[in-house]
Amino acid sequence: MDYIEPFQQEFPDIKPLSEMGDEQHHEKADKLLYKGKLVEAEIEYKKLILKIPYHYFGHEGIAYTYYFMGERKKACWFMKKAIEIIDEIKRTGHKLTPSGPKSIEVCEEIENGIKYNYQQMLDNKELVKWWDGDVFPYELE
Repeated sequence: MDYIEPFQQEFPDIKPLSEMGDEQHHEKADKLLYKGKLVEAEIEYKKLILKIPYHYFGHEGIAYTYYFMGERKKACWFMKKAIEIIDEIKRTGHKLTPSGPKSIEVCEEIENGIKYNYQQMLDNKELVKWWDGDVFPYELE
């Protein structure tokens, strides 16, 4: 996972594979993405990925962030990585993250959404923004 190394250099105080604070970074990053604060969202997603390299939501979130920053190549790479992580979860039956899906059915539903948006990214088309509308999972301050 050589893509993690620059994150470690950027955030030397964060211990890789330390699940403490997983939800803190996840929720904060999602809120920042929702508000369009992309630079700040990128930082939180990087911290989340550094703590838990197999956190598919972290990879998906940073992919959206890069896509909206105009960095399509990075966005597609991270979205593909999110799909690989979901495939690994389905293959092994493990959650891999504390906030992982509770069943294969949920896993497949998440994967379908990620795959759809990945194709949209490849085609440079508009994405389905799960954080718009009634499906945003957090209270905003």
